Amino acid sequence: LRPSGIRRLIVGLAGGRCMVRGCGACAEFDRTWGAGASNAIVEVHHLEEVARVVDHHPRNLCVLCGNHHRFVHRRGAWSVDHDGPNVVLRRQAKELTIERAAGVFA
Repeated sequence: LRPSGIRRLIVGLAGGRCMVRGCGACAEFDRTWGAGASNAIVEVHHLEEVARVVDHHPRNLCVLCGNHHRFVHRRGAWSVDHDGPNVVLRRQAKELTIERAAGVFA
């Protein structure tokens, strides 16, 4: 569904790391398998559902480790709150903060 090359661009902007605040999966993977290995386990996620809004702009994309990506998709609908450079995904009383460098995903 994404234009070709967008994964490489978005993963590069995110430094090849899961953007969920406090996630250590990528750092652990790199320690185990070598620097940069985490690029193989991260996935690009649309913040606003692609079925509702076909928007492949970097502002609507983030990088998640496989665990967080599956967690988001298996937990139903999330509200998306753009909070400055960060994005907060909320579902019921739970939330995940997606940390983005100011201006990088604008």
